Amino acid sequence: MFSNAVYKTLGALFFLLGAIGALVPLLPTTVFWILAALCFSRGAPEWFEWLRAHPKFGPTLVDYLDHRVISVRGKFWAVGGMAAGCLVSFWLAKPPLWVAMGVILVLMLVALWILRHPSQVRR
Repeated sequence: MFSNAVYKTLGALFFLLGAIGALVPLLPTTVFWILAALCFSRGAPEWFEWLRAHPKFGPTLVDYLDHRVISVRGKFWAVGGMAAGCLVSFWLAKPPLWVAMGVILVLMLVALWILRHPSQVRR
């Protein structure tokens, strides 16, 4: 559908966002690196394999990409980070009630999606 250059560029952008997320609290890392891996798998296979083989983040990516598994620790940090980010943003922005309820609904749906994944690879 897209050219290799587009996939490579999108993958690099997602990778950069994930790298920033590794340094900035409440900004996700793994989600962006999963997106980067998916883009790299189509546009830069050597970068895709580098990500999969990464000693720190590779196992988490492989678990999700190959088995759709999210560890208990990953679920805890993902759902906890969403809740903390929601509370901080509500405290700072003080949105109208209907906006807050919409955000809470979306975050609850995302949390349910995360929590429904298995926590271990079934062998």
